Amino acid sequence: MKIHKKLVIGTANFKKRYGLNPTSFFSKTKNFKRSIKYLSFKKLNTFDTATIYDSEKMFKEFSKSKFNFISKIQLKKKHKDFKILKKEISSTMQDLNKKKIYAILAHNPNFLLKKNGKRIFQNLKNLKKINICHKVGYSIYSPSDLNKLYKKFKPEVVQLPLNVFDQRMLDSGWIDFLKKKKVEIHARSIFLQGLLLRKKNTVPKKFLKSKNEFNNWFDWLKKNKISNLHACLQFIYSIKKVSKIVIGYENLAQLKEILKCKVKNDKKNFRSLKVSKIKLIDPRKW
Repeated sequence: MKIHKKLVIGTANFKKRYGLNPTSFFSKTKNFKRSIKYLSFKKLNTFDTATIYDSEKMFKEFSKSKFNFISKIQLKKKHKDFKILKKEISSTMQDLNKKKIYAILAHNPNFLLKKNGKRIFQNLKNLKKINICHKVGYSIYSPSDLNKLYKKFKPEVVQLPLNVFDQRMLDSGWIDFLKKKKVEIHARSIFLQGLLLRKKNTVPKKFLKSKNEFNNWFDWLKKNKISNLHACLQFIYSIKKVSKIVIGYENLAQLKEILKCKVKNDKKNFRSLKVSKIKLIDPRKW
């Protein structure tokens, strides 16, 4: 099975250093244009952006593009005023050169639990009512976020972390629940910001305390005769309830390697790879 259908292109490292990456591959305009040209050729046209990524203006020149965008907004107290929220989103729309985008997600949804949260979330939904986006939701970091948010704030899209190490969303039952409620599930961090794609001798020293977990990972790869990349993709594509898969990449060669992958339907035991160490599976703790 080819992997193109569900893919969304992450833009976190388009303008800034992200994760373990020392520099942004896209800091040079020519690299960005080459990447966009290749993605267009492969008919991959959905991008995951955010105001804090500072990547949205890079798309401004593509006025006739058929690109779709998922834009994440950092919620603030001022967004209780719909006019302010609309003005901010309108600025994003100008940067993206679009009149309507696929989805708008709260980047820091726990802010909704504060005073005026219900009003702010309603304002987000009002953006859909005035035809600025198709869907509204939020991006979360752990099952506990959904435990606090879901009853009060019903999303249409939830973006969540999911990979061979971090299987919390599966174990918690939230994946099944969201699918049952017809909430669109977007998986991100499928490579754990590239950490899962590292060779055994290139895992950063800061992760020495997780030596056992990495040894288990590399032993599993050897036993199953599969590469890091194929294993990560096969795991995420085995979860049929996931609607979209956000991927990041460091250079064009890496992107091409990802897109060449074909996912097999043979079932593998990924459950033995799950890790409970929050300091390893949550990049905010690195």
